[in-house]
Amino acid sequence: WKCETCPFEKSGVSGTVDAGVANVSDRSAKFGEFSGLDRKGAQVFGGADVRYQGAGSHFGSLVADSDVGVLKGQFGREGLYTLRLGYASTPHNVSDEGITPFPGGRGADLTLPAGFRANTSAAMPLASSLHSVEIGTTRSRYDAGLSFNTGPNWTHSLTLRRDVRDGTQRMGGSFFATSAQLVAPVDQVTNQLQVSTHYTRARMQASLGYQVSLFTNGNAGLVWSN
Repeated sequence: WKCETCPFEKSGVSGTVDAGVANVSDRSAKFGEFSGLDRKGAQVFGGADVRYQGAGSHFGSLVADSDVGVLKGQFGREGLYTLRLGYASTPHNVSDEGITPFPGGRGADLTLPAGFRANTSAAMPLASSLHSVEIGTTRSRYDAGLSFNTGPNWTHSLTLRRDVRDGTQRMGGSFFATSAQLVAPVDQVTNQLQVSTHYTRARMQASLGYQVSLFTNGNAGLVWSN
């Protein structure tokens, strides 16, 4: 007996690919807070969902979406191994209308220009020294994984992940009774490793795993002129 309507994958390549153009009428960090559509003008978008099924039990897939900044794929052989790779990028746009007297506004050593040693704000050269600064971060994730079998009961897996977060964020600083709003740089990296082994039988299951997570901050401190 053969099911004529069962959705079995046929050998070969199948899937969809799409592309388009969008237009943003005005610049707005809030409108594109998590989508990246914070710039005025036309932008090109694209995506793909492609699958491969080989005659010798090999398989593969590729998924891409520029709207959300995702690219991932996998390749393997049924019942033996699977290799996975992935990338994702997520923006968080907070403001594109920030101003700061600190030149550049992105470094970890914020030095005020000449003329700010004044008794009142009116005496400071704000009109000639304020700089525009964008506030927001981007989180990028890199993934890699491998799973394979060494017998009818054993399955092993290895996963690597790297998260990178960079950009700028708002931060408050104080010196006794004097306070200031600062634009602080963000440079953070998190690396994760996970290794596991699984044993499965009809009446018993067992797993053994190890996981480590390492966080590093590229800016250990922030120095600013008071």
